[in-house]
Order: sequence, then C-alpha cells, then structure tokens
Amino acid sequence: MIHNVTLTASCMTCNTEDTVTVTVDDYHQYSWGNKLVQQVWPTLSTWEREVIIGFRTGVFQCQDCWIKEGDEE
Repeated sequence: MIHNVTLTASCMTCNTEDTVTVTVDDYHQYSWGNKLVQQVWPTLSTWEREVIIGFRTGVFQCQDCWIKEGDEE
C-alpha cells in the first residue's frame, strides 16, 4: 500500500500556501537518503519541487513573487 503525504510551503513574501502530494517513501528518500529533489522527482515541475524544498527548509517564495522580484531588478 502506497501512502501519500501532502507538503505545504508558505511564501515568505505574500504568505500564499502552495502544496504538493508525494509518497511517503519518496519523501524519506529525499529527506533521509541524501538525494537531490530532482533525483527523487524528475517528472515534477520546478515549482512543485520548490514547494518540497520549501517544506523541508522553511524558506519558500511562490512563483508569482519570484517573477515580480525579478521584474523589479
């Protein structure tokens, strides 16, 4: 039986929450197995992987805020 977990990261700029659902086994490979996020989830989009990284590290910026900050430079 495959168990899923929903990971949520909150944008540090606008507080919007983004979520992604992954299997518990895959998350354990990433968090405890010293594997890169793109090795565990090569088919997820960049932003889905950013949510996973943000969930783990507590540092996340949503795509909209990231684009806005890039436009302001």
